[in-house]
Amino acid sequence: MKRIEFLINEVRRNTLNTNVNKISQGDMINHFNKAQHLIQKIAMESNNNGNIFNNVSYFNLVTDVEKYLLPVDMYSVNSITSVRFTSDSTNYFPADRVSERSRNRERGYSIIDNYMYISPTPKGNYPVAVEVTYPRKIRDLGIRSGTIKAPVTANSIPLDTGYDTELANKDDYFCVVDKDGVIIQSALPIISYTGGVITTTGSIAAAGQYVVAGKYASTHSELPDSCEAFLLAFVERKIYHIDSTNDLSAQLGFTDQERQDLAAMFADNCKDAIYPPVSNTDILWL
Repeated sequence: MKRIEFLINEVRRNTLNTNVNKISQGDMINHFNKAQHLIQKIAMESNNNGNIFNNVSYFNLVTDVEKYLLPVDMYSVNSITSVRFTSDSTNYFPADRVSERSRNRERGYSIIDNYMYISPTPKGNYPVAVEVTYPRKIRDLGIRSGTIKAPVTANSIPLDTGYDTELANKDDYFCVVDKDGVIIQSALPIISYTGGVITTTGSIAAAGQYVVAGKYASTHSELPDSCEAFLLAFVERKIYHIDSTNDLSAQLGFTDQERQDLAAMFADNCKDAIYPPVSNTDILWL
């Protein structure tokens, strides 16, 4: 899919709305983010068993500590696909979800609010790590706020000329991405921002890479290329009805037909075969 700047330019051309004072870049980005989050919602509802948005996170267990924070990019706290324990980071075995009432009596895990509770409480002979597979929220979109001028060797990132002077006013965090929008580092805090130099922590970046405002943001959408037309239609409809509050279809974002098309697009999306092939010749009457 094209970079967000190119998508915004296309919307402006199609709607004959090039006045950035009426509709800012920030407004355009917000509309695109609403569109892709709605598409993910439609995709999850039409195929809640698919794993197209799955992510894997690992955390180490600590002796006598039962409570661990769930990944912050989890789609919802009840949308965990699988949990596995390991003692050597090589061999894994599945863990079952246990009720809160059965904690510390059954082996497994419980979910309370945004935390995972390991049952029973880890001791010296307990597995050393947990693998959590879960559907994650799709990354936000953002424009390039600056090009990294030189390789980063400390916690200061110098930006080349033409950087966005308002970067620190857009978010408390930023990401480093490459030309294609692949995230190199995410959730980097903006400690200070002066004269095109960002002070942060634990940064690793190369000259020519780009800075994007947001905790988990990229310049390119993660959705399939076939979703580009739906994103454009959503934003163009919002722009056409920007001064109207009475048009129901504009408030919904997508028409009924678009929702059906999107649901059909994602209905059978899965990385694995949905149905195993039948190879028994007796059943096949061969």
